[in-house]
Amino acid sequence: MNGVPNVLVGVISDTHNPSVGTLPPPEVAIAFQGVDVILHAGDIYTPDCLDWLEEIAPVYAVELGADAHFQEDPRVVNNARVLQLERHTIGLTHDLLVPGMPQEITEFTPLSKHFPPDADLATALGTVFDADVDIVIFGHTHYAVVEEYQGILMVNPGSTALPKQLRRLGQVAIMELQPDRKSAEILELSQFSSALSVGRISVALNFARSQVRRDARQRTIKDTGSKLDLLLWPPFLESPTLRL
Repeated sequence: MNGVPNVLVGVISDTHNPSVGTLPPPEVAIAFQGVDVILHAGDIYTPDCLDWLEEIAPVYAVELGADAHFQEDPRVVNNARVLQLERHTIGLTHDLLVPGMPQEITEFTPLSKHFPPDADLATALGTVFDADVDIVIFGHTHYAVVEEYQGILMVNPGSTALPKQLRRLGQVAIMELQPDRKSAEILELSQFSSALSVGRISVALNFARSQVRRDARQRTIKDTGSKLDLLLWPPFLESPTLRL
């Protein structure tokens, strides 16, 4: 270990509120304890979902047809956006079809088996994002995927309540970033259900907020898809003399 703290990114997609529930499953709040930022890859439908997530950490999102539900909402960009975080360039989109791939990426159709072996993935993704990305976050399929191919980390967190189009608890992902490394892990939300008994969700939420406060530092996120250039979380930690 090099002693540099990891930046933790909560990755979520296809929440489909309110059709599968007014808000995301409460297990999401526990899974996202301590994250520094949340990226939502679409099929959100209601600002209430983002408001709920923003109680945990700042949210950046994409949505197909964003103007229908998110007009003038600075958290949401239509279709695709590019963010800079910890020296990584992240492409965030909902419906991803990689040029050269005959089908969408799932656990059954990974890049390693279906992307042309003589093609360059960075070049193909450059036509999608108009940028050189080393991380891509996408949704739409409801199939959770983490695959690193040709040095590019691909993450689909699945769906929180409709995994593989089945009505049950699904998944989110946690991504860990340092300037010289990147990794992601899929988390099954069912593993956090026991923490919801006897009112422990409020304890978990308070713990998450305290952890974010304790570990807070300035994160520079250069977002080429909006006017948001500097993220300071939490917003009240502006004084270096503040003690918790």
